[in-house]
Amino acid sequence: MPADTSAGSIGAPQQCTSKPFRTPEGRLRYERPSPGVCRDRSDDAILACAAAAHAEFLVTGDDDLIELRTFQKIRIIRPHGLEALFTD
Repeated sequence: MPADTSAGSIGAPQQCTSKPFRTPEGRLRYERPSPGVCRDRSDDAILACAAAAHAEFLVTGDDDLIELRTFQKIRIIRPHGLEALFTD
């Protein structure tokens, strides 16, 4: 079950999930990405954080994430790939 936070709290829950919504009881809930998006399921939380932050890039050395190449229009690149974007 996704974590919830009270309406008065600041920020997302610890596991940083995306798509906040209210339950019929008025509690704030966060939806996780579809299970098994990444080969390493523990990396799905990283993808959810990047999506929640509206990131353009996810910079990582994690091969399981790199294998995806993109997630919801987020480019997943290695650190040297980011550096290459800013050098001539």
